[in-house]
Amino acid sequence: MNVRSTKRFFEENGVVAVKADKDKMPGVSELLVELGNTPGALPYYAVFAPGLDKPIHFGGNVITAGQVQEQVQEALDAGGAGSDPQQVAAANPREP
Repeated sequence: MNVRSTKRFFEENGVVAVKADKDKMPGVSELLVELGNTPGALPYYAVFAPGLDKPIHFGGNVITAGQVQEQVQEALDAGGAGSDPQQVAAANPREP
Protein backbone atom coordinates (compact mmCIF):
# COMPACT_ATOMS: atom_id res chain seq x y z
CA MET A 1 0.00 0.00 0.00
CA ASN A 2 2.95 2.24 0.50
CA VAL A 3 3.63 3.01 -3.16
CA ARG A 4 3.25 6.25 -5.09
CA SER A 5 0.32 5.15 -7.28
CA THR A 6 -1.72 3.91 -4.30
CA LYS A 7 -0.95 7.02 -2.26
CA ARG A 8 -2.09 9.20 -5.19
CA PHE A 9 -5.26 7.10 -5.63
CA PHE A 10 -6.04 7.44 -1.91
CA GLU A 11 -5.47 11.22 -1.97
CA GLU A 12 -7.64 11.68 -5.07
CA ASN A 13 -10.49 9.69 -3.50
CA GLY A 14 -10.32 10.96 0.08
CA VAL A 15 -9.20 7.55 1.39
CA VAL A 16 -7.53 7.24 4.77
CA ALA A 17 -5.20 4.26 5.34
CA VAL A 18 -4.90 2.93 8.87
CA LYS A 19 -2.27 0.44 9.99
CA ALA A 20 -2.69 -1.71 13.08
CA ASP A 21 0.26 -3.50 14.70
CA LYS A 22 -0.60 -6.65 16.67
CA ASP A 23 2.64 -6.39 18.64
CA LYS A 24 2.18 -2.77 19.71
CA MET A 25 -1.57 -2.21 19.87
CA PRO A 26 -3.87 -4.03 22.27
CA GLY A 27 -7.10 -5.30 20.76
CA VAL A 28 -5.88 -5.90 17.22
CA SER A 29 -6.25 -9.69 17.51
CA GLU A 30 -9.82 -9.26 18.72
CA LEU A 31 -10.56 -6.83 15.88
CA LEU A 32 -9.29 -9.36 13.34
CA VAL A 33 -11.69 -11.97 14.72
CA GLU A 34 -14.55 -9.43 14.76
CA LEU A 35 -13.85 -8.68 11.09
CA GLY A 36 -14.03 -12.38 10.24
CA ASN A 37 -10.33 -13.19 10.17
CA THR A 38 -10.58 -15.94 12.79
CA PRO A 39 -7.16 -17.50 12.10
CA GLY A 40 -5.55 -14.06 12.48
CA ALA A 41 -3.72 -14.40 9.16
CA LEU A 42 -1.54 -11.46 8.18
CA PRO A 43 -1.47 -9.32 6.22
CA TYR A 44 -5.20 -8.66 6.27
CA TYR A 45 -7.04 -5.78 4.67
CA ALA A 46 -10.50 -4.45 5.45
CA VAL A 47 -11.99 -1.51 3.55
CA PHE A 48 -14.70 0.49 5.30
CA ALA A 49 -16.75 2.78 3.07
CA PRO A 50 -19.58 5.20 3.79
CA GLY A 51 -22.91 3.52 3.09
CA LEU A 52 -21.70 -0.05 3.70
CA ASP A 53 -22.81 -2.06 6.72
CA LYS A 54 -19.79 -4.35 6.55
CA PRO A 55 -16.24 -3.86 5.28
CA ILE A 56 -14.88 -5.44 2.13
CA HIS A 57 -12.11 -7.92 3.01
CA PHE A 58 -9.07 -9.06 1.12
CA GLY A 59 -5.62 -10.31 1.98
CA GLY A 60 -2.60 -12.27 0.98
CA ASN A 61 1.13 -12.06 1.35
CA VAL A 62 1.61 -10.65 -2.12
CA ILE A 63 -0.79 -7.96 -3.21
CA THR A 64 -0.25 -5.37 -5.91
CA ALA A 65 -1.03 -1.69 -5.86
CA GLY A 66 -3.63 -2.36 -8.56
CA GLN A 67 -5.37 -4.95 -6.39
CA VAL A 68 -5.54 -2.51 -3.46
CA GLN A 69 -6.93 0.24 -5.69
CA GLU A 70 -9.47 -2.14 -7.25
CA GLN A 71 -10.78 -3.25 -3.84
CA VAL A 72 -10.99 0.30 -2.51
CA GLN A 73 -12.79 1.46 -5.68
CA GLU A 74 -15.23 -1.44 -5.26
CA ALA A 75 -15.92 -0.29 -1.70
CA LEU A 76 -16.41 3.32 -2.83
CA ASP A 77 -18.79 2.24 -5.59
CA ALA A 78 -20.72 -0.18 -3.36
CA GLY A 79 -21.11 2.46 -0.69
CA GLY A 80 -22.37 5.00 -3.19
CA ALA A 81 -19.30 7.23 -2.91
CA GLY A 82 -18.30 6.73 -6.55
CA SER A 83 -15.83 9.43 -7.51
CA ASP A 84 -17.13 11.84 -4.87
CA PRO A 85 -14.30 12.21 -2.33
CA GLN A 86 -15.32 10.38 0.86
CA GLN A 87 -13.25 9.03 3.69
CA VAL A 88 -12.63 5.32 3.57
CA ALA A 89 -10.34 3.47 5.93
CA ALA A 90 -8.21 0.64 4.63
CA ALA A 91 -6.97 -1.23 7.64
CA ASN A 92 -3.82 -3.27 7.27
CA PRO A 93 -2.50 -4.93 10.42
CA ARG A 94 0.93 -5.34 8.84
CA GLU A 95 2.60 -3.76 5.85
CA PRO A 96 3.48 -6.33 3.15
